[in-house]
This record gives sequence, structure tokens and C-alpha cells, in this order.
Amino acid sequence: MHTNGWAHFIDPARSAGPHTHEVVASILDPPRKHAVVDFGAGYGNFTAYLEMAGYPTIAVDIDRGDYQRSGHSSAPFVWANLDDALPDLPLPIDGAVGIEVIEHLENPLRFLRQVADLLPDGGWFVVTTPNILSLSSRLEFLVRGKEFGFSDLDYETNGHISPVSLTQLRRLGTRVGLRVEVVTYNVGRIPLPKVRRRVELGGRWSRSELLGESLIVKFRKVEDAVRPFTRG
Repeated sequence: MHTNGWAHFIDPARSAGPHTHEVVASILDPPRKHAVVDFGAGYGNFTAYLEMAGYPTIAVDIDRGDYQRSGHSSAPFVWANLDDALPDLPLPIDGAVGIEVIEHLENPLRFLRQVADLLPDGGWFVVTTPNILSLSSRLEFLVRGKEFGFSDLDYETNGHISPVSLTQLRRLGTRVGLRVEVVTYNVGRIPLPKVRRRVELGGRWSRSELLGESLIVKFRKVEDAVRPFTRG
């Protein structure tokens, strides 16, 4: 799916990291009969893209004021605290996105389970989150004992509390009937603190586990029942 022409709705400084929206847009299922939910819609930047690309859309967020004042999107808004039970939605859905959301939540597994319960069989869900397995993150943990995106400053300013790796997302998805279908990243970064923020690596080769800044995962709902799990 092409994003040319929608760039004025894609504002990384206010909604996500560089190229995150573009990459997410490229892996969505095409529009179908039912709606797509934008969980954590924020200012409605990506919600507006979904609308203009032909998706019936529902915006879900905790801050109605930011969404309405921005004026980016006219999609129906549903208030929700994603740490609590998800609300009833006004339309049936085919898919959902959660861009830079899951790292803010107290219980990522509960959130994934509730989204899976909303999806029809074959429905899809795209999640993005800081890539804690990148070289930048591994060096950050080695030196400071904290993953990339989860420093004290990230907690104080953004409320990042739940670092989730690709391995964890695969395991959590398996428990709620979601299969990982696509794994990609928004942009590559040089793993050196003084240049990491200033330099973007071009080319698909740099959008990798070791260099990617944000992890982007597309799930597909494959079953309703969770796999039995025995604790030791």
C-alpha cells in the first residue's frame, strides 16, 4: 500500500518514530467490509490515514480532547483506558493497529487477549514498540542497566513501563490465538549514542533486529482457544 500523498498526516514528532506509520501502512490488509480500530489514536494522525485510504475506522484513546482538537480525523471516537477492559465498539471490525501503545500498558498479555477476542477468525493486528533487542538497546542495558526506550526519562515523560521483545510477542500471541505473520522495523540506527538520534540508515537491510529502532509485528488471528500452559 502506497503512502505518497498522506505524508502530511504522518507526523513522527507527535505520534511515532520516523517511518513507523509508512511501514505499518505497507503491511495492512486491504480495506474490507468492517472497521479497523486505531488503539491509542492520540492526535488521530494514523486514524486519518486509515480513513483516507478507504478503511471504515474507529479511534480509541484515553484523551478525547487531543483527538478532537487536532482535527485530523472524523472517525468515531471511543474513550478507553487500555489498562482496563476494552469497551464495546460501535462497529464490527476486520483488524486493528496499536502504534507505540503496548509499552505503556501494565499488562500487555491482557491487552493482546482482549484484542484477539474482538477480532474475527483471520483478523489482523499490527503492533509497534521500541526494539529492545537492537544493538543500541543491548549497549544501553550493558552500560546503564535499562533497555532502549525505557530509561528513567522515558518513564517520566512517556510512561514506558513494559519492554516487550519479539520473542515475548510470539509467546503472548500464541497464548491468545494470534500468529506472528510479519516482522519488520521502522528505521535502522547506528548503535552509537552520539549519532544514533541524528543518523538514519537507508535501505531495507538496516530494518533488522540488530539495527531497527522500533519493532513492528503483524499478527493474524488463527484460533479462539488459548494453548494450555503449565507453570512449573
